[in-house]
Amino acid sequence: MLTATISDLDNLLESFSVHLRLGQTGVSRKKSPATVNAYMSDIQMFFRWVFETKQISKIEEINSELILEYILYLTDNLCVKESTLARKIASLKAFFRYLEFKGFIPLDPTLRIKGYTERRRRELPKFLSTVKSQKILASAEETKYIKRNKAILYVFLTCGLRISELINLKLENVNLEAGEITVYGKGGKYRIVPLIGPALQLVQEYISERGPQSTNCLFLTKYNKPFTRIGMYNLIKTLARKAGLGSEVTPHTLRHTCATLLHSMGVPLRDIQELLGHADLSTTQIYTHVVKEKLKQSAALNPLLTNPESEFSEKQ
Repeated sequence: MLTATISDLDNLLESFSVHLRLGQTGVSRKKSPATVNAYMSDIQMFFRWVFETKQISKIEEINSELILEYILYLTDNLCVKESTLARKIASLKAFFRYLEFKGFIPLDPTLRIKGYTERRRRELPKFLSTVKSQKILASAEETKYIKRNKAILYVFLTCGLRISELINLKLENVNLEAGEITVYGKGGKYRIVPLIGPALQLVQEYISERGPQSTNCLFLTKYNKPFTRIGMYNLIKTLARKAGLGSEVTPHTLRHTCATLLHSMGVPLRDIQELLGHADLSTTQIYTHVVKEKLKQSAALNPLLTNPESEFSEKQ
């Protein structure tokens, strides 16, 4: 077995990042650049904590008790959100699994981390009602780049794209005649997504307005440059504020809205799974909980539940 010391960490992280970007059959799927960056940040944060609190020279000295102590530090001292905690644990599990696979440590210390590593109970995703969706669409009318902004909103709301998928759309990915777009999602996989109705019309009008540019990215900033994640995030935030929807609306809110509204209209989960590009149907099933939660809220408005002695009671 190879011996990995703390001083080897930079080299190990570099090789691990390459492993994540490329993936390896039977070991792991390749990750998006955003996921790789998040994993690197999580692992570096863990080892900073190790440097500051422990006297450890070899990585194999890190055990499950130490990792559990770190998890308690994250939850009790830093009060990280459940979703953030789940990702940080996933990052550590991936890294130590890689080290074991490469022979740098005899045993993956995260194998004994139970409870926290079970599929967490997800928070119900935030989404917009039909009325609020119409409001944010109308907010684009108040901007300088009406066609572009409305096209972006419609693609988010009717195609259910992730932010990374939308900003990486190329002109050649759009087939206006067939009414569809080719979307490259997680793990390098691609899917064909329908582009119909107002979404198709707006994208077509925007492409005509956009004209030839030096880049073939579909959606461009006012400087005719491709959007960054932050740039697109800020645009959606701005449009949401114009619509009076506050600052809680994000690109992912629009993706959730697409899925939730489709499910509420009776679209089968398998179809929604294919549209969103979920690898596992269990990921898509969260939208059944959203609809059930709304149903519970509606049912709770029954006057027999809210006020049994109301005017609906039989008069004597």
